[in-house]
Amino acid sequence: MVSASPRAIEALFKGDLALATRRDLPSARASLEEALEADPEFALAGLRLYQLGVDSGDMQSVRRGLAIAFENRERFTESWRCYVRILQASVNQQMDTSRRIARA
Repeated sequence: MVSASPRAIEALFKGDLALATRRDLPSARASLEEALEADPEFALAGLRLYQLGVDSGDMQSVRRGLAIAFENRERFTESWRCYVRILQASVNQQMDTSRRIARA
């Protein structure tokens, strides 16, 4: 889940702080974009961008964040990889696939 880039990790934490303390979606989004600029394969930053998109109704962030998390899912633990696969199947309206992954 971790990035080798200190800048990416710092930006991720900055985004998390903006959400947790002020619920500042624009600042959080900017920080996540900075994290992804520093490490375009930072799966956790992609997943956070997905979650931010869901919270704000921004489908572009949902799709982009989930695509990054899915493409780099090997950076996650097995349980998180399953979670990302379930989200991907759900977003693609593949509910049978989503349920099958969840039961595995």
